Amino acid sequence: MTTATATETAAALNEGARAGMDKYEEVRDIGSGNFGVARLMRNRENDGLVAVKLIERGHRVILTPTHLAIVMEYAAGGELFDRIVDRGQFSEEETTYFFQQLICGVSYCHHMVWRSNKLLSY
Repeated sequence: MTTATATETAAALNEGARAGMDKYEEVRDIGSGNFGVARLMRNRENDGLVAVKLIERGHRVILTPTHLAIVMEYAAGGELFDRIVDRGQFSEEETTYFFQQLICGVSYCHHMVWRSNKLLSY
């Protein structure tokens, strides 16, 4: 039994990716974000439209037989719910901080969903 080198494995994965992308033709760009671009593509076999997210190579991506994983920044600190249960209550300053963080997160998610829906409606 032989073991493929990292270069051989990467070449095989790249060849497979190229073959997979050949199944689709680009219709148009539909958006871009922090991790890459989204493109509207047409399946050459059945003319179906799909959205494809292309992730810039600067981000580490792990491909398993069942999942595609994107390695990203770790936000330490644990679950907010657990902190509330452990502490019972927060000071006004702590509450303000967490509320501001929640609002920023909701705003970001709203922007991403609104933007995705807006782009897909064209």
